[in-house]
Amino acid sequence: MKYFKKLTIYILFSTLVFQGCSDDSTLAGDDHDHDHEISTPTTYQFASRFVDNESSVSYTGQVVRNVLIKDLKSLAGTAGTASASLEALYNVGAADSALSIINGQKQTAWGDFDGNTSKISNKIATDVLLGYDKTPDAQMKEWFGEVPNLVAANSDGSRLVQASDSLELNQMVGKGLLGVVSYYQATSVYLPRIDEMDGGAYKYDNTAAVEGKTYTQLEHYWDEAFGYFGAAQDYNTYADDAARKSSYDTNADGSIDYKSEYNFAWATYAAKRDIDCAGTCTINNDFTGTIMGAFLEGRTRIHNEETIASIVEQRTIIVNAWEKMIAANIIHYAHDVISRMSDSGNKQILHSWAEMRAFAMALQYNQYKLISTTDLSTIITDMGTAPPAPSTWSDYSAKLTTIISTLQSAYSLDAANITAW
Repeated sequence: MKYFKKLTIYILFSTLVFQGCSDDSTLAGDDHDHDHEISTPTTYQFASRFVDNESSVSYTGQVVRNVLIKDLKSLAGTAGTASASLEALYNVGAADSALSIINGQKQTAWGDFDGNTSKISNKIATDVLLGYDKTPDAQMKEWFGEVPNLVAANSDGSRLVQASDSLELNQMVGKGLLGVVSYYQATSVYLPRIDEMDGGAYKYDNTAAVEGKTYTQLEHYWDEAFGYFGAAQDYNTYADDAARKSSYDTNADGSIDYKSEYNFAWATYAAKRDIDCAGTCTINNDFTGTIMGAFLEGRTRIHNEETIASIVEQRTIIVNAWEKMIAANIIHYAHDVISRMSDSGNKQILHSWAEMRAFAMALQYNQYKLISTTDLSTIITDMGTAPPAPSTWSDYSAKLTTIISTLQSAYSLDAANITAW
């Protein structure tokens, strides 16, 4: 599989590079213990340095929030849903034991997550959403309140939209939360802690276990970022990208474990865009291998107490590739919108528009974002806050073409990729 070949070459290259570096600022000091050092694994599983026969990996809270987001998306697209149901999942989350998990896997009730009581409301970004001029919290609550009044967009009632502007709220809620919670937390809260300073020293420790735990602070923060990406622990051992769109009962116990075997939305959308590019793209066409590979390599370097610089290198790979993957999804759905404009009776265009716009909500919430504030603001303004009236689709097509061009330039994307997505 291409991932293993790439990872092997990449590790060899990285080793040569960092052997020649003069920066010797290690996380644990120059005299750290080499006895526990490991090679980069193929699955996201790391033994504790401090407790024999125990794992040092822990990110259940992030898994719970990914399940909450999945369920909020489902409720926001279900006829007859009361806004109170969405509010309860959002504000109380897994602490509300009265609520069952929609389409549960191994875990069917919130109590199945080892007592974890995570919720969404305390992890959402606070910067005002571009275009909507509200905080993400205020915008989500407004949409929750409108869900009971949604009307059918399709004759079979399979998609619900706002009567006033044809906005499909399950996409805005589901994909929106992926951006303002999962992506934001990973790229702007947890991964920045790797080299965060407190005075003249690094703020977070990697030399001792957190009290009562099997991991260090840095190990845990890296794990939590990985949890928000939402990949199964053996994600890159699957046969191909088509397989990574799904989830597998790896241990063959008869059910899929959300905590280790399930592929949540960000992980599946990385695979979908890689599939689009199979055999045609030239660069930036391995989101799955690049992101998962850097998570594995970075966690290994933290375990081995390597230099801050070497770990930051892996963080940069993750945040940049994840951002480009979001841009690829925006481009994909912009193409969908353009292709459906000629069919005036095709309501699928409303779904494609909502997917495009919801993904665009994420781009402002990456502390390390590559796109300029000017370009992002222009893109958001040109997209608007709801699908345009059918009579203006032709004019809107020109805006989308410009948006695609701006994204191509901002991320130095090859023309073959743009066409494929």
